Amino acid sequence: MSSAGIAGNSSAIPEFSSRPFRFGVSLHKRCTREEFVAKCQRAAELGFDVLAVPDHLWMPSPFPATLLAAEASDKVKVGTFVLNSGFWNGSILAREIATAQLMTGGRFELGLGAGYVEAEYQQAGIPFPSRSGRVENLRRAIEVARSDESTPGALPKPPLLVAGRRDRTLRLAARYADIVGLSVLADEPGTLRAITAEELDDRVAKVRAGAGSRFASLELNLMIHHVHPTENRAAAAEDLKAIAPAMSGEQRLEAPAGLIGTTAQMAEILRERRQRWGVTYISVHEQYMEALAPVIAEVK
Repeated sequence: MSSAGIAGNSSAIPEFSSRPFRFGVSLHKRCTREEFVAKCQRAAELGFDVLAVPDHLWMPSPFPATLLAAEASDKVKVGTFVLNSGFWNGSILAREIATAQLMTGGRFELGLGAGYVEAEYQQAGIPFPSRSGRVENLRRAIEVARSDESTPGALPKPPLLVAGRRDRTLRLAARYADIVGLSVLADEPGTLRAITAEELDDRVAKVRAGAGSRFASLELNLMIHHVHPTENRAAAAEDLKAIAPAMSGEQRLEAPAGLIGTTAQMAEILRERRQRWGVTYISVHEQYMEALAPVIAEVK
């Protein structure tokens, strides 16, 4: 892969280029205890550093699953990626955070988000907040995460990841988080679409502006939604058409939601993204664990 496009990009972040990568996997499929344990152990064998559980009603409950993941492998970090802040009362959330950090021996990483699926709120019998209301719920959850109430005795507070796609959420992440989850999706009426590389340039620039002197100490995360090992990148780019219908084939190949190519090409793409955006923490959904494993071995 050529890095010419990155070298000419004014948003390039060369000071991040020597940082090591971390890799996380999102475990979202309901299964038996034995299947879940085996999946966690396999992820650790493949080189993943973080086992994370999301917070949707049709997926496993995040805190119990996180603790089981920690029991399954003592070599990795575990965490939530990400909690829907609107679902959690402050005191209850503080108890869960402190307990998770204590029961994992300090291996817990807390991920928070503003929530966005209205149907889930309806199913849970919770009024769906306005956009500003969801951001306010996130702000309160961040306060809880940073409070003494969430500190489990002698252990430190867990690292805080805040993920989002809109300006106010990114400002909160830039100001308070240890890890910023850069969403590669954008809201469209009734659905989500993949963003272009240039749109992610803009999001990273906003995080950098909001973080100020903190920016150099942040860890930036990217959730990749499609991993496709192939020698025919152009043909494989069509697989992203469903979430990137307006993009050209070349734009789909560059879109941060995807990772397409041979092992060597995908490894170089990750290095380029580290150079361009400062992204060093890469996450994928569990169905792409095996596909990403050779790339992890290539870049670590």
